[in-house]
Amino acid sequence: MRRPLLLAVFAVMISACEDDPRPGTVDGSADASAVDVVLADRAPDDIASDASDATDASDASDASDATDASDATEVTDAADVTDAADVLLRNGCPVLTAPVDRPDAAAGDDTWAGFAQGFFRMWCVRCHATARVTPEDRMGAPTGYDWDDEASVRRELARIRSAVGVENYMPLTPPNPSCVERRRLIRWIDIGAP
Repeated sequence: MRRPLLLAVFAVMISACEDDPRPGTVDGSADASAVDVVLADRAPDDIASDASDATDASDASDASDATDASDATEVTDAADVTDAADVLLRNGCPVLTAPVDRPDAAAGDDTWAGFAQGFFRMWCVRCHATARVTPEDRMGAPTGYDWDDEASVRRELARIRSAVGVENYMPLTPPNPSCVERRRLIRWIDIGAP
């Protein structure tokens, strides 16, 4: 019973990645290794045949149920675990409760100016912006949670980490960042938000 659901979720994830017109990252560069998905202890031929079988109507409805905000599903995502162990997904992306990187890790391009500011501009300021003052303009975002203001972001890093990388519910409405972009923001937070 559980296997068809996992396969349906896998099939939905693969088709979403293939059909997603958005680039792999905010800056437009693709990171192919970060979107490779495998199932542990399964031969590639088994995965392909099971995934195609899982796209019938009954399995597809199970897959859509498994990706809503209240559900979490175990599957394997090689991009987030090096040993290809089962990881928990919520809203189609890995639940990143453990730190993604060390606080002393090299930032590279993952700085406020090099990545985070653009991430918030692309995905968050349609609701969380200082220029949006009415509840209607903010689409319900609480006052003071303004992600176009670096000080506000830094003050709420723990809350942002949870919403974007653990619960994976922000933004509330599409378009949404890819799992790769979510993970990169969580890494930025985990290395100290340089």
